[in-house]
Amino acid sequence: MQWATLGVVVLGVLALGLSFLALRGSATVSNAGATPTLPATPTSGAPSPDPSGSTPTPSLAPSPSATSAGSLGTGLRGRVQPPLTVVGKLAYRVTTGTCTGGAPSTVLRSTDTGRTWGPVGAPASAVLTLAAGAHQLVAVAAAAPGTGGGACTPGTYVLRNPRSWQGPQSAAASWYREPDDPTKVHTPGGAVLNPCRDRTVPVVELAAFGPQDATVLCADGDVFRTRDSGNQWARLSVVHDALALAWESRSLGWLVVARSHGCAGLAAARTLDGGITWQRAGCLGALPGLLARRMPVAVDFDGPERGMAVVGDHVFTTRDGGLSWQAA
Repeated sequence: MQWATLGVVVLGVLALGLSFLALRGSATVSNAGATPTLPATPTSGAPSPDPSGSTPTPSLAPSPSATSAGSLGTGLRGRVQPPLTVVGKLAYRVTTGTCTGGAPSTVLRSTDTGRTWGPVGAPASAVLTLAAGAHQLVAVAAAAPGTGGGACTPGTYVLRNPRSWQGPQSAAASWYREPDDPTKVHTPGGAVLNPCRDRTVPVVELAAFGPQDATVLCADGDVFRTRDSGNQWARLSVVHDALALAWESRSLGWLVVARSHGCAGLAAARTLDGGITWQRAGCLGALPGLLARRMPVAVDFDGPERGMAVVGDHVFTTRDGGLSWQAA
């Protein structure tokens, strides 16, 4: 009987050892003056975590200190990833720039699913967000002092044809990371404190689904969601070594993760329940995880199947929802 009990314990330990991504208990982070209460629940229709704890939870070892992948302003030092947007064979990506006197952003365009790229020029010194449609590209960007009406003042720009940006218009109704203050995120309701640990960890990615609903990835792997324009944030999960985040819908999303078991370099992870749980998808090439940490990393999907990941100048594409990736 004792041997049988010991066998059960050993099997349980082995099962935990095979896990991949870490899920921390849900928590709610408030901003000063906030009155609404955000329940730490997944999006509508997504399953809730099992309160008994019987659902297996994959895990990763804690990540080391993040190295810099560029900055948007003097305050954003840390792993802040540049924008990437994909529509069919058309893709735009950005070299991360600064609006406080450093190297400016460059916007690159590909019309052949990432095989070749050419510059289209940047609307301002630091490009914060990109959103591509069939006939235009919309960016929120911040200008360096003296070139856009003030230091790091974001505006909205539209690229209607190559190299011809129009703007700026007001960006007050937009979501973006504040270019010169890593403790804040701008929402359509105004600037709010970011939900990351101690307010000192920067937001790596921000994906919005409307004026009130958004999700962020923090540099330490925390994934948070708000449903009230940032007054309250719910921690959905923590995925150690997460480098970049993309969302296709409120329930379907992907991460690029370093140091993944079974992959020579980076891997994709996918959620089907709005970020509550993550499962490993496919491997991205053979880039070493430590090398990838020193590169800008971005990922985006155009629909549930077709996506692109950019690691430095290395481009990978998928046609099966991230289960397999090929070099462009």
